[in-house]
Amino acid sequence: VMKLMLVDALERWWISSFGMKALERNRSYLSIDLAPMFEDPTYSSIIHDLLEDALARNDVVPLPVILFEADKVEEALRYMSAGKHIGKVVFRMRGFVPERIAPRYYTSGTHVITGGLGGFGLELTAWLLEHGASKVVVTSRSGVRTGWQKFRLGRLREKYGEEAVAKSSLNVVKMSESRELLEGPGGGTKKLRGIWHVAMVLRDCFFERMQPELWDEVNDTKVVGLQNLDELTRRGGYELDSFTVFSSVATFVGGSSIGCYIYGKYGLECSYLIHPSFGCSICLWAPRSIPWLR
Repeated sequence: VMKLMLVDALERWWISSFGMKALERNRSYLSIDLAPMFEDPTYSSIIHDLLEDALARNDVVPLPVILFEADKVEEALRYMSAGKHIGKVVFRMRGFVPERIAPRYYTSGTHVITGGLGGFGLELTAWLLEHGASKVVVTSRSGVRTGWQKFRLGRLREKYGEEAVAKSSLNVVKMSESRELLEGPGGGTKKLRGIWHVAMVLRDCFFERMQPELWDEVNDTKVVGLQNLDELTRRGGYELDSFTVFSSVATFVGGSSIGCYIYGKYGLECSYLIHPSFGCSICLWAPRSIPWLR
């Protein structure tokens, strides 16, 4: 019975297309794995020529394709479950949506990023240049220290020009150096269009062990630096497109050893709370990798 069923299945499947006569005179039906043959240049060349000839003679006919729209999945599954189809059943997804060109939010001008050689500062530099900034000045007291910083700056200059990114070691905590930064590398009132205050110093320590000089070092970088830049730009007649400072969600959730860091961040927020007429907005952000923020 099993033999008869097998013969019947073969007749209704592939044998029926050319008949049993093709297997006369000791002919055999063999399944061969061609993958190893393609590793040999001689055999792969022969197989390639044979396929080209077969395609040219239309001996190789593509399998039929039954097309369903993406929202017709249920109908396609019913069709396949009937077991009557030959070929491929495919779905057509919606067409490609044309990508919108990023708006050139900053059409020209110079932007200053304090603490711009950190990971966030370098990404912000690339974003500003992508959106049309003609020059970005990044400040850092420690300068370029890692291979990644050197590589990133090199790629940005290669893409946007040698003058697109400038480095400065001026410290915004000092009023004189803040003024020199804005009037010198920043381009003065004619060119400066944005300030991004990212600079920070980390001195993690439990509060009861914190020394006054460490506390001041952390907070001066944030708060005093902001106050100096704010005073110089408002009194100096600068027409800025943006003056951005970055707070942290840590001002809400706290931390056992980052009290001075949190105090400095909250000092940035208080600058907004004291002057709400500036039209500023506050963004609390943090790395997603921090477990207790999940």
